[in-house]
Amino acid sequence: MAKTSTPYEFLVRMNKDGTIAGAHIKFLDTYTDAGVIIQQVEGEAQPVSVAGSAGFPMDTILSAIQSAALATVEVEKADCATAKAETAKATEALTAAQAVIANKDAEIAALKAKAAAEASKAKSEAAIAAAAALALLTPVV
Repeated sequence: MAKTSTPYEFLVRMNKDGTIAGAHIKFLDTYTDAGVIIQQVEGEAQPVSVAGSAGFPMDTILSAIQSAALATVEVEKADCATAKAETAKATEALTAAQAVIANKDAEIAALKAKAAAEASKAKSEAAIAAAAALALLTPVV
């Protein structure tokens, strides 16, 4: 059985504003046995950047400038996806850091409350001790 791949589809998708959103190519894989076609299968969509090296006749469809523009769109889409992933990761790290800060703020507030309570207790104990010392120094008549 023999397999041959021939150019089958060149699809360009546009954004609502008319700019190019992306493009892909597809090949048609034909399986033959003794010259008789057994099966034809539409291949998976592939990025336009592999078209020329894969044997797709891009030069008959697009100029070199247009091909470069489509390749640039593919690169920019990949860069955008990477940036979105990095932003999500940074947002997750920021959220975790904010949670740590909130916990530390709560710990600080608890320590301040404890220190204030201990200071108040120490003040009360000092006042009691002073009153007791004064009572000892006061002559009884």
